[in-house]
Amino acid sequence: MSNAIQSPPVSLDRQYALPLDMLQRGCLWLLIAVSWLVFIEPSPYELMFVVTFMLFLPHGMSVGRQMVPLIVFLLLYNIGGIFSMIPRMDSQYDVQFTAVSCYMAVTGLFFAFATAKAPGKVVQVVRNGSIFAAVIASLFGFVGYFDIAGMAD
Repeated sequence: MSNAIQSPPVSLDRQYALPLDMLQRGCLWLLIAVSWLVFIEPSPYELMFVVTFMLFLPHGMSVGRQMVPLIVFLLLYNIGGIFSMIPRMDSQYDVQFTAVSCYMAVTGLFFAFATAKAPGKVVQVVRNGSIFAAVIASLFGFVGYFDIAGMAD
């Protein structure tokens, strides 16, 4: 007896149905794979996160009681950051730091919730996407370091 819940197929045409879990894993891989590109704002990672999060909302995340400490401590940390920022609201740096901290907490919770549903599948997808991103980033690092094609700066 399996505890796995089968995802409903996502399809525009009945002939070509794509299971939701396959679409979720593909989007998760793409989210991780584009994480090497960070020198533009907003980065593709941030845009892909919104798409991936929306795809995982229907049937891709699970919140268990073992995640309560993570949720509580991230909430306390970010609430403390927001309250301590109140006297420094005129500082763009402080506001940006707090916003990024809140965003990182949300992405951390997303990965925890997504991994809880199917740990083996999600970890494999994240590992493969990370390897791809690392190879691409290292290739660009070599190009910049050795000044290949005048791309050092």
